[in-house]
Amino acid sequence: MLTTLMFLNAALLWASAAFGIAALVSPARLAGATATTPTSPAAPFYPRMYAARAVPLGVVGGVVVALGASDPAECIPWLLLAGIVQVFDALIGAERRRLGMVLAPALAALIHLSTLVWVIVR
Repeated sequence: MLTTLMFLNAALLWASAAFGIAALVSPARLAGATATTPTSPAAPFYPRMYAARAVPLGVVGGVVVALGASDPAECIPWLLLAGIVQVFDALIGAERRRLGMVLAPALAALIHLSTLVWVIVR
């Protein structure tokens, strides 16, 4: 069961990295902008900032967690970091009143942090 949870966590981290790449490729689509939404020259800044965090954390964290499935204690810092990041992503989504930007990261945070607790107490 724990091995399955570790691979689920790795998949969530890789999904976060994929969203970081998607933010770079099509920032307006991810932000819910339309063709009539005004943009500024600073608009690319935030997708780049998101990708700068999401891609390395998602790729490296996913690999570490997937490889660490045999010794889950090694994954504690990565699970904690991933959980905290997802909590803040959900809070940002709540501030923007975007349900999808709340539910997906909240579920990911729940899985990361629940797995963390399980690893610590087992």
